[in-house]
Amino acid sequence: MRRACGWVLALSIALSITALVSAQVPGPYPGGPAGPGTPPPMIGPDGRPLVNDQGFPAQYGEPGPRYYEGSPMGEDPQGWYCDPQEMQSMGEATHPWIDSWYVRAEYLNWTVSDPGDVLLGAPVAGIADPRKPFLVTDNAGNPRGVATIPTTENMSLRDLNGARLYIGADLTYGGYMEVGGFFLERGRSFTSPTGLGQDVLYSRTPVVPATTPPTFVDLFAPRVIGTSTMVNGQLANNVELYNQDYNATYLSQMWGSDINYYFDTDEDGFIQFQPLIGFRHMSLREKLLQRGTFRDSTFNPAIDTNTEIESFTRNNLYGVQGGFRAEAVTKYLVFGVDTKIALAANDQFAKVRVNNFRSNFDPEVVTDDREAHLSPIIDIGVYGKWNITPQFSLRGGYNFMWIGRVTRPEDNIYYNDRGAFVPPFATTVSDVIVNMKRSDVRVNGFSIGGEYRF
Repeated sequence: MRRACGWVLALSIALSITALVSAQVPGPYPGGPAGPGTPPPMIGPDGRPLVNDQGFPAQYGEPGPRYYEGSPMGEDPQGWYCDPQEMQSMGEATHPWIDSWYVRAEYLNWTVSDPGDVLLGAPVAGIADPRKPFLVTDNAGNPRGVATIPTTENMSLRDLNGARLYIGADLTYGGYMEVGGFFLERGRSFTSPTGLGQDVLYSRTPVVPATTPPTFVDLFAPRVIGTSTMVNGQLANNVELYNQDYNATYLSQMWGSDINYYFDTDEDGFIQFQPLIGFRHMSLREKLLQRGTFRDSTFNPAIDTNTEIESFTRNNLYGVQGGFRAEAVTKYLVFGVDTKIALAANDQFAKVRVNNFRSNFDPEVVTDDREAHLSPIIDIGVYGKWNITPQFSLRGGYNFMWIGRVTRPEDNIYYNDRGAFVPPFATTVSDVIVNMKRSDVRVNGFSIGGEYRF
């Protein structure tokens, strides 16, 4: 950009010097009163002498424009003007539609709203809050572990780097067009509990018969992570355990583009206001992947079951938007607000994939859903510009965007079970499937960059 600025500046200086020299170099017959030996003045068709651009009688062979004596052009050559429409009709316009261009490039540091505190499992019968440790037993009442059901509470999508680029054109007949877009890097949040398989205290039982002072027996069980499910759609205490490893990864990526026309209803004065109308497209793709390992030591050698639960969502939004841009303008500083409101058609897709949910015999189960809904979008940006030169400005700002009725992966998993899969005694597969739901997304952060006009 610095090299481009240098070329433009050099070209402007060269053109200015050329124009200045051309205006000051006299012709072979300098204008002035006619003297002895000079050619007679040029005579127009009506018998009146022609004058040059200095108001003196024009001589034969003298370069430069000639005007009839007494004409307005002869009296004030600087008053000559031809508007763009006339130039276009005469074939002299350099561009029939666009007066000037500008390019704006910015670095983004934005935050996408966190998934929140969503339970990655179903409610558990008899347990008020399965986020806190509780004892899991087998059908005979023997302890299997002290379990917690994981959540998305610690997942964060903050400080995502990105870029935004806009190209604009000031139109000859009023207003200006602006087209551009943005993208954010793929956000990634990871959680992995530690200490799985280690014995933890879950109860202290008093010794019977009682003693004085009382004595207790400490009861221990291994720490585990669990995925709780409903059973045939009913509340239950069914929990699939992971005693070796568990991790959850959240991925999110957003990008978008829009094109807008700004009306020049008020482009003069300290406060300037331009309504806008345009079209917007946005895409939000997210994935939540859970992986867990349960080691069954009752077999020799022990058997590991590696379970995967993956939820994927895609929101493609297309819609017409309206709004306004308002600015407080001075020679060197500009402060503004840009507001855009859209009602977009949202093509939503959700998929849940589960593999080896209860054992290594469980097959992969994939379910998906696709729907279309209307999603409102509110995009508000405030900014300031510092005009370093007439062509270049530094710019900084802050954006807040709210997108309604989008689908996100943590909300779309229906945790259910229809019975154990132990061939050849049963044939029911796992019933952890997709169940599309909708929520809101907020995006906010700052931007910094520059704008070049040419």
